[in-house]
Amino acid sequence: MALKIETYFLTRNRCYQQAIIGEKRGLQVHSIGTPQGNAKAVADYWNQPSVSECVHYIVDCKTEGKVLYTLPEAYRSWADAGYGNRHLITFEICETDAMRYIDGAKYEVLDEKKFREDILRGYRGAVELCTKICRERGWDPMKKLDSGLYLISSHDEGRIAGESSGHIDPTHVWSRLGLSMDGFRREVKTALELGEDPEKMYLVQAGAFSQRSNAEELVKRLHEAGFEAFIKRR
Repeated sequence: MALKIETYFLTRNRCYQQAIIGEKRGLQVHSIGTPQGNAKAVADYWNQPSVSECVHYIVDCKTEGKVLYTLPEAYRSWADAGYGNRHLITFEICETDAMRYIDGAKYEVLDEKKFREDILRGYRGAVELCTKICRERGWDPMKKLDSGLYLISSHDEGRIAGESSGHIDPTHVWSRLGLSMDGFRREVKTALELGEDPEKMYLVQAGAFSQRSNAEELVKRLHEAGFEAFIKRR
């Protein structure tokens, strides 16, 4: 997958205008918390003085590999009201319009196939983005920081560690597909070890299923999309 990063700074957002410089020690993963898959739509909404959120990147989940660079990496972000703002490169992954929020982080899925396709597309884009940044900065995604968090952590992990505000993203979305931050970090680590050779195989965590039929359906769809896939029993 080719990563396509477009610079789209949120110049009307107060976070961008304050331009407070902060040391970067790692990355923090968020998902947007609203059924919007278009990164530009999110960026356009955030690009105003009244919005109190701002991150360094937004990963699209409608277009494979599309990422908007919305805040210079050196700037502090407004992402987790804590450690992430001060020390981490933060990014949001868009969510799908195949879901509808009911209360807080609770939601219902309106279209299972589209939900899976969109969320996995955003997940893959996030893996590629983290791999790129870790490669450029010489970072090890499995390293632990002084805060106790991994170098790549989620908003939810920050919450559990008492370092971030009380949000559970992206766990509430990823867990439905058997995805986890441990698996995410392993995929970034593997991608770093394989390097940038397009002939090399990239191992991607696609999900975990209690029913074999569901796993077989995912493998079938991956084959139809031109990917190699197989079922591995735990």
